[in-house]
Amino acid sequence: MRRLVSESIRHLTEAPLSNKDSAVRTRQVFGALLLISTPILVTYLTLWTVFAPGRSDRLLFGVAFGLVSVICLVLVRTRYYWVAQYVFVGSIFLLATVIAATAGGTLAAYYGVYLVVIILTAWLSGWRAAGVVTVLSILVGLGMGLLMQAGRLPPPIGTPMTAWLTHSLIITIITLFSYALSMRLNGALQHAIAELDERKKLEFALRESEERFRLITSTVSDYTFQTRVAADRSVEPVLLGGAFEVITGYSQTEYVARGGWPSIVHPDDVKQDVEDMARLHENQRVVSEIRIIAKDGAIRWVRVYANPMWDDQANRMIGINGAVQDITERKLAEEALRQSEQRYRAISSIISDYAYAYRVDPDGSYYPDWLTEDSFRRVTGYEKKDIDPAYAIYHPDDGGRARHDVEETVRGNPISGEYRIITQEGEHRWIYIRRQVERDETGRVVRFYGAAQNISEQKRLEAELQQYAAHLEQLVEARTAQLRSTKEQIEIVLNHSTDAIALIQSNGDIKTMNPAFVSMFGDQVSDCIERILWVLADDSHRAAVGNALIRALQEQEPLRVETQILAQDGRERDFDLAFIPVELADESGQNGLLVSAHDITNLKEIERFKARFVQDALHDMATPIMGLTTRLYLLRRAPEKVDEHVRALENQVQHLRNLLADLRMLSQLDRGELTLTPAADDLNRVVRRVFDTYEPVAISKQQTLTLSMDENLPPLLIDGRQIERALVNLISNAVNYTPDGKDIYIQTQLEGDSAVFRVGDQGMGVPPEDLPRIFERFYRTDRARKTQSSGTGLGLAIVKEIVELHKVQSARRAKSGRAALLLSAYRAAVCCKRLGGWFLRNRIERSPRCKADDHHEPADKQGRQQWVVA
Repeated sequence: MRRLVSESIRHLTEAPLSNKDSAVRTRQVFGALLLISTPILVTYLTLWTVFAPGRSDRLLFGVAFGLVSVICLVLVRTRYYWVAQYVFVGSIFLLATVIAATAGGTLAAYYGVYLVVIILTAWLSGWRAAGVVTVLSILVGLGMGLLMQAGRLPPPIGTPMTAWLTHSLIITIITLFSYALSMRLNGALQHAIAELDERKKLEFALRESEERFRLITSTVSDYTFQTRVAADRSVEPVLLGGAFEVITGYSQTEYVARGGWPSIVHPDDVKQDVEDMARLHENQRVVSEIRIIAKDGAIRWVRVYANPMWDDQANRMIGINGAVQDITERKLAEEALRQSEQRYRAISSIISDYAYAYRVDPDGSYYPDWLTEDSFRRVTGYEKKDIDPAYAIYHPDDGGRARHDVEETVRGNPISGEYRIITQEGEHRWIYIRRQVERDETGRVVRFYGAAQNISEQKRLEAELQQYAAHLEQLVEARTAQLRSTKEQIEIVLNHSTDAIALIQSNGDIKTMNPAFVSMFGDQVSDCIERILWVLADDSHRAAVGNALIRALQEQEPLRVETQILAQDGRERDFDLAFIPVELADESGQNGLLVSAHDITNLKEIERFKARFVQDALHDMATPIMGLTTRLYLLRRAPEKVDEHVRALENQVQHLRNLLADLRMLSQLDRGELTLTPAADDLNRVVRRVFDTYEPVAISKQQTLTLSMDENLPPLLIDGRQIERALVNLISNAVNYTPDGKDIYIQTQLEGDSAVFRVGDQGMGVPPEDLPRIFERFYRTDRARKTQSSGTGLGLAIVKEIVELHKVQSARRAKSGRAALLLSAYRAAVCCKRLGGWFLRNRIERSPRCKADDHHEPADKQGRQQWVVA
């Protein structure tokens, strides 16, 4: 009983912790109130009967109130709490009305019992119910007042003691209500303070949690989302948190502007996404894996967790909460694993290798555990039961090594290796065995496994490959040597070729060239082929070569063009240029040009010489023939002058005879048929004989022919007859081209180790521009052609050939001091080449002496024209 009372008091004074707890606590308070108020009221009514013995009917109210209390307790137990409240408040209201009506109505102090009823109602049912009880109390008091005025209300039936008892009850009830109310207020205040502290703690924890959430979502590959779904099922993103931008590449603004989630779903997964949305509209949770297309075009796999937010009243989805997880790497790994498994299944279904396992005992002994017998039989030809001992199938040279490797594996050091075995048919095969060990929790080897792979074909291929590699190496070395030899030969040909050769790329750059190309065109053309135009003689040649170069590059057809270049020595030289398209053997695969330049200057000179030779020969032969024709005509017209005409005809015939003799001699010289007969001879004697021959001719022309000979000249090793022919040509030229009355001098002199022969005259001379050509056959200057001289134009050419022939013969047969002296004299003559030939010089005003060191002495004081032979 004490425990029941204490529990009831605790329920009355303890504040609720929550709304749910408040409802439970109210029911508990109501039950406690019933348990406490019922004994108090029963006691009050009993004592009231004691103090007022004549009013024992008050006990009936106690019994009735006890029954009401029992009924209310039953209703509370059966969860009819509000009914129990109304019944209890109604019974208390009726009891207060009876007390007030029997105690004097509104005039009595007992009318204040309604205040206790109103407080009790507010406590149990709320202030709305208390308001209703207040209105009823006022109306009942009004009724009692009206009844009292009408005299219908019975007089008070109480005594002073009953009045004291009633007031004591009211005071007790108010005191209990005040205590319970103060205790509940104090508990509520403490609870509010505790809740406030707890809320602050929760807010601080929430902020920390939010910071951690932001930190985590910024680093993980997942993101959360929240969307709003309208009545027309349109979707509007509300929240996109976490790694959304990392996964999709879009900002939230770009994502919304693009069209949201449907715009990034992979086309092949659109159907699945539509089905997922339909399930969400059916209020079903969705977990789905689909592909999306990121901003950079990458396809990513994501797992979507979506939960619908449902409106029960509208019976529709109003939003979606969920998360998206990036599972691209897992999908790629799964795909790789799936492909690997497929490959493994395919390979394992066709391989012929075998595997085995051995059990290892604690003492180190080992026994067969299992063996893939079918594959073992395919590799070795043996059955498992036929192998005893286990190393019998190994080649004798490999059995010991296999045993050692197995024992090391049993010790915990697995060794793999290649071994030879002998099959049941006696065939030798190579196998590769890979071994692994299995240990228990203590680290002891309890089993080892082996996988044998048949590598016989691999070994055979390795042997063949090794043989092939050795053979290939020999072929490569031979080919390399051949290519090196060919390259060296080509380089020798290119480096020693007189033709200029260069390989040109399609853009005009020179890829390679030989030394002759640099020698012909100079360093300025070493970079690009178009610079070859810089060294051409004139614009016409540049245009011809440029057009040929462009056509060869564009039309890929070989072209040839003859042109002239300005050589580094300032002379023009003729070249035959060939442009040949080729395909370059390099990584570019482009076409190029092979440029070949052949120096045809000599050929062109021969052609020009032939043209001039024919022209001059025709001219020189036509002159005497015309003279013969003219004299024959004059002879017919004037026979009386027959002697004069005959003499003229004889002169013309002699001229033709001389011309033919000179041509015959030159022909012999060209063919090498003219041989010298050198002998020691006196140059002065030969000169004197020629002088005696032409002295009468000079006297007939009133010319002064002077001879000066050096008596110190030693004998020379010469062909006197041919030297005489050369001197005749020189002296006859001087006589023929010297005007009448002029001087001619002939001189021999010993200068050092050189014997020098000079012929000087006062004739017309040779212009400087004609000096390089005076030794050409049939060449005569314009001034010489205008004279009446009967020269053939072959004299100086014959002189040159005779002297050159003496120099060659002397070089071949030089054994004496005389030959050496003659050769030295010819070497001295070479220095005169730059002024007119190899051994002749024509000077109008001066004639310096020519020595081997190219030293020039003062000229002849009279300024006479001199022909010098050294």
